[in-house]
Amino acid sequence: MHVSDVRTCMDASSAPVARRKILVFEEDKFLASLMHMLLYREGFDISIICSETDALDHIQGQSPPELLFVNYKWLTDDYPPVIQRMLYHDGWQDISIILLLSYFDEDIIDHATTMGVSDYLIQPIEPGVLLDVIQKHIKEK
Repeated sequence: MHVSDVRTCMDASSAPVARRKILVFEEDKFLASLMHMLLYREGFDISIICSETDALDHIQGQSPPELLFVNYKWLTDDYPPVIQRMLYHDGWQDISIILLLSYFDEDIIDHATTMGVSDYLIQPIEPGVLLDVIQKHIKEK
């Protein structure tokens, strides 16, 4: 590579790259911060919401992300508020939802699938697996 081939942030022909938007509903702040660090470094715009009340407000007041990760505890009801709110707000119905689990539980996964969850990840989450799941579900623009 020659010096003339290297692009820098000062290069006038560089266009800013739009960051893909991912939303994480997770009460475990340690897991949320790890996901944020990894995904931000990979070029994603990450929003973390740690309470269900704040998540409901976010759905009502913000535009939808391209992908949503949600803690399994938030989907244990028969009609979880997070899913209900998503069903009635424009653009939120078509988002891929990835369930975050502390352990494998087929009943929880089956229940979540009936509510529209697309996939799941079990902790500890391996960075490569996380990125593979994102690539599998994120919509190309």
